[in-house]
Amino acid sequence: MSYYYEAKPDIQNYHYIKHKMCPYSPLHFHSAFEFIIVRRGHMLASVRGEEHMIGAGEGCFVDRFCAHSFSELEKDTEIYVFVGNNELLDPMFSDIEGIPPVSFVFNDFALLDRAVEYYDRAKSEGVRLSAFKGAAALILACIAQSNSLLPFSNNDSSADICAVLRYIGKHFTEDITLGSLSAEFGYSPQYFSRLFHRYMNVNLTEYINIARANHAKKLLDSGKSVASIAFESGFGSMPSFYRAYKKVFGELPRG
Repeated sequence: MSYYYEAKPDIQNYHYIKHKMCPYSPLHFHSAFEFIIVRRGHMLASVRGEEHMIGAGEGCFVDRFCAHSFSELEKDTEIYVFVGNNELLDPMFSDIEGIPPVSFVFNDFALLDRAVEYYDRAKSEGVRLSAFKGAAALILACIAQSNSLLPFSNNDSSADICAVLRYIGKHFTEDITLGSLSAEFGYSPQYFSRLFHRYMNVNLTEYINIARANHAKKLLDSGKSVASIAFESGFGSMPSFYRAYKKVFGELPRG
């Protein structure tokens, strides 16, 4: 299964509120929390490999580093999206003593409309940040009143994981190993392996192979041979390339 890392939410105090029609969003993940609430129509959300049909008056919560995608199931499906990183939302989750389930109930659209209005009208980044914090606190309070929350832990190593993912994004065509990467970031291999799997839900080798397979797929129309593409993408042999490519895309490469 192919997915990609969206690095933009790594920015300090990243926040975003929008009211829009539901677009198609391919499978991806990032370091921020994301909420998608449906006002009209139905959308299909895939979160960590499980599909959820979200209708009007319902929402979808995506935890950090959780692979997800969404698309409309009805024409003109209308949604609200707000995204914030752990610096902003961790204290609020602590206040309500939990996080939302993946699928939750929410139908206070007047509150969402005012949140979008104040956010869009903000003349400075400071005012916009304040608007986000106020809106997020109210929205989370409403979710907590109408839904059973899940346990929340704010033991956070996400900054380290973001740095690791950026490093892999720059060096995946090179000979990256568990030993070299853990040494680069000052961890023991055993601890680093557990930490990476806890956040990414795959082991390091599988994640690197996904990055390499994605890169190889982009090169298949370049006129280069499949063998040169495989080695240029970082694979050490053709069998390892074919295995990884088929696991990610469900078929062998055609070049």
